[in-house]
Amino acid sequence: TTNPLTNGTSALVKKLGIPVVLMEISGNYFANSKLRTAKRRCPVTVQIKRIIETEELNNLGIEELDTIIKDSLAHDDSNFALSYNYRDKNKAQNLEKVLYYCPKCGESHKMHANGNTLECECGFKLELDNHYHFSENEFGINTIHDYYELVKKHEKEFILSSTDEVLVEQEVNVKKISFLGKNFDKYGQGVCKVTKHGFEFLGEVSGNIVSFKYSLDYLQALPFSVGEEYECYYENELYYFYPKDENKGEITRTCLIYDLLHEDNEVKDFIKE
Repeated sequence: TTNPLTNGTSALVKKLGIPVVLMEISGNYFANSKLRTAKRRCPVTVQIKRIIETEELNNLGIEELDTIIKDSLAHDDSNFALSYNYRDKNKAQNLEKVLYYCPKCGESHKMHANGNTLECECGFKLELDNHYHFSENEFGINTIHDYYELVKKHEKEFILSSTDEVLVEQEVNVKKISFLGKNFDKYGQGVCKVTKHGFEFLGEVSGNIVSFKYSLDYLQALPFSVGEEYECYYENELYYFYPKDENKGEITRTCLIYDLLHEDNEVKDFIKE
């Protein structure tokens, strides 16, 4: 599905003053998903949705251009999947690291993936068909997107009901990336926190104390690799954070909660109160 538009995108486009080509890529999730260990050969299509010439671009306001870009790029691969027959026998691989919440028992990190099946320890079970749609269920979860929206709703309710400033606190191993090569990377450990007002890290890297805080306005998101790490820059250096928690779904949860704090209007209003 479509990711949020980064703040400042439309302003940058207008400043460049060159034609804008908006394209929609369909099927890429099924061919090269971040959840999978290998790529698959299956259909991928690229469609030009709209071309904005320089003259039109100059006459558009920032908010208007934002809307055009968002609407043109809005996409859900689950609709594309209905047109094809995917015979993959391992469609659910690593889904439990993203769809970690069970709507039946209300527990997190009890989901397990096996083949095309996603099942909770409580007995709740879903199976993906050859169009990447789930079997009929009591919660009306039809697609992976539907399920993720349910997970988002659960975490939003958690934020809105929390009386604590700190929403997530994790012990992590740290790798500071060197642009000179892997042999120059530095390692350490510490604690990461997602609070109602931003992201914090305190730890030790190669014998030096490192401490920083970012506000929600400054840090737009926490990029992450599913089940592995999340990351951010500090003083022009890239830090990878590897949570020590054995529940790898916590990586997705941490970054999802940060996204909700940054993007959800109801959550933002709640934080301001």
